[in-house]
Amino acid sequence: MDYGVPPAVWLILVSLGALVLGFGLGYGSMMWRTRSRDPKVQDMRERTTEELYEQEAARERRAERRKDAA
Repeated sequence: MDYGVPPAVWLILVSLGALVLGFGLGYGSMMWRTRSRDPKVQDMRERTTEELYEQEAARERRAERRKDAA
Protein backbone atom coordinates (compact mmCIF):
# COMPACT_ATOMS: atom_id res chain seq x y z
CA MET A 1 0.00 0.00 0.00
CA ASP A 2 1.39 3.32 -1.03
CA TYR A 3 0.08 6.28 0.94
CA GLY A 4 2.24 8.81 -0.86
CA VAL A 5 4.37 9.52 2.21
CA PRO A 6 7.94 8.27 2.47
CA PRO A 7 8.66 5.79 5.29
CA ALA A 8 11.10 8.24 6.88
CA VAL A 9 8.24 10.69 7.50
CA TRP A 10 6.18 7.96 9.20
CA LEU A 11 9.18 7.06 11.34
CA ILE A 12 9.60 10.69 12.42
CA LEU A 13 5.88 11.07 13.18
CA VAL A 14 5.76 7.86 15.21
CA SER A 15 8.91 8.84 17.09
CA LEU A 16 7.56 12.30 17.89
CA GLY A 17 4.28 10.79 19.04
CA ALA A 18 6.11 8.43 21.38
CA LEU A 19 8.20 11.29 22.75
CA VAL A 20 5.15 13.47 23.39
CA LEU A 21 3.37 10.59 25.11
CA GLY A 22 6.45 9.83 27.22
CA PHE A 23 6.88 13.44 28.29
CA GLY A 24 3.18 13.69 29.11
CA LEU A 25 3.30 10.57 31.27
CA GLY A 26 6.48 11.75 32.97
CA TYR A 27 5.01 15.17 33.72
CA GLY A 28 1.80 13.63 35.07
CA SER A 29 3.76 11.27 37.29
CA MET A 30 5.87 14.13 38.60
CA MET A 31 2.80 16.24 39.38
CA TRP A 32 1.13 13.28 41.12
CA ARG A 33 4.17 12.66 43.33
CA THR A 34 4.51 16.32 44.32
CA ARG A 35 0.83 16.91 45.14
CA SER A 36 -0.03 18.10 48.63
CA ARG A 37 -0.80 15.37 51.13
CA ASP A 38 -2.08 17.77 53.77
CA PRO A 39 -5.51 16.52 54.97
CA LYS A 40 -6.91 20.07 54.90
CA VAL A 41 -5.90 20.49 51.26
CA GLN A 42 -7.33 17.07 50.36
CA ASP A 43 -10.63 17.91 52.08
CA MET A 44 -10.80 21.23 50.25
CA ARG A 45 -10.08 19.48 46.94
CA GLU A 46 -12.84 16.93 47.57
CA ARG A 47 -15.33 19.61 48.64
CA THR A 48 -14.56 21.73 45.58
CA THR A 49 -14.98 18.76 43.26
CA GLU A 50 -18.31 17.90 44.86
CA GLU A 51 -19.49 21.51 44.48
CA LEU A 52 -18.55 21.51 40.80
CA TYR A 53 -20.51 18.30 40.23
CA GLU A 54 -23.52 19.80 42.03
CA GLN A 55 -23.32 23.00 39.98
CA GLU A 56 -23.21 21.04 36.74
CA ALA A 57 -26.16 18.88 37.82
CA ALA A 58 -28.18 22.01 38.63
CA ARG A 59 -27.26 23.51 35.26
CA GLU A 60 -28.41 20.35 33.49
CA ARG A 61 -31.70 20.33 35.43
CA ARG A 62 -32.36 23.97 34.46
CA ALA A 63 -31.62 23.20 30.81
CA GLU A 64 -33.92 20.19 30.94
CA ARG A 65 -36.75 22.28 32.45
CA ARG A 66 -36.30 24.93 29.76
CA LYS A 67 -36.40 22.27 27.07
CA ASP A 68 -39.56 20.72 28.55
CA ALA A 69 -41.25 24.12 28.87
CA ALA A 70 -40.58 24.96 25.21
